[in-house]
Amino acid sequence: MILSAFFCFLTGLALEIYWLRVNSIPKDETGLRHTLLVGFVILFGGIILVALVYIFGLDQIRVSLDDGWVFLIFVLLGLFLLFAGIFATSFLPRVSERSILIVQFMILVDLFLNRTEIQPLIVFICAILTMLGILGLIFTRTRPFPLFKVFLYFWFLVLLVVQVFLSGDLSYFTQINIGLLESFTFGAVFIFIILHCLILVRFFMIITSLILPRNRRLAVQAIQFIFYDDQTSPLSFFLFMLLSAAVVYLINRYQLPMAKLWINLVFLLIIQVIFNPKIIKLFKRGN
Repeated sequence: MILSAFFCFLTGLALEIYWLRVNSIPKDETGLRHTLLVGFVILFGGIILVALVYIFGLDQIRVSLDDGWVFLIFVLLGLFLLFAGIFATSFLPRVSERSILIVQFMILVDLFLNRTEIQPLIVFICAILTMLGILGLIFTRTRPFPLFKVFLYFWFLVLLVVQVFLSGDLSYFTQINIGLLESFTFGAVFIFIILHCLILVRFFMIITSLILPRNRRLAVQAIQFIFYDDQTSPLSFFLFMLLSAAVVYLINRYQLPMAKLWINLVFLLIIQVIFNPKIIKLFKRGN
């Protein structure tokens, strides 16, 4: 990865970390203007760094983990992600019923379209379990029990991580000719992916501990923090389901460069922006 692309990667990474932090604040303690201002400052700082690289003719310098300062950045990043994913609650990506169902369906469509790369039995099992959960929540119109949400969220994490590792997204850092926009996007998606992988480990430990009654209260508290208290109607869900399926199909159909990266970016936007009740509320308030 060239130096300018690496700075774009770091900018996307920093912006996603900030957005996760804003998203995890239980109350609307951060106004929309302040949120956008800080995000703009991070983005502008990245643009300045990239511009300086080109001004001083450093755009052809290549960086890798063999470079000491790059290695140090990733060590610090790894420690941060370990803390955020396993121990802390300050950076847990919050989800809504609508966002988690839409993303699960998109993952299912993507697995089906790329079923030649994986065993058909895996696709079939994923399809059955996912659709049963989705249809159950959509048509019963009842608020799911907290422990059911724990298993639903765990299955969502499993599907997301499986899809990510099948897509090979984590190999983009080693690519030489990755563009600036792709590098920026990869930085944001990289944090999103790794954090969810660690949260999967965290929830695996939570689920395996549910055999002890005293641990169930902790699991309920965790899932109540992660889930927004909203539900989706059958009509709106099926409309977004068709739209999301069309997006995944078109990306796969026309074989866009780094197609899986863009699909994971859509996942990120659905969870953190498009179906995020807090963000929608902030935009409606406009302050």
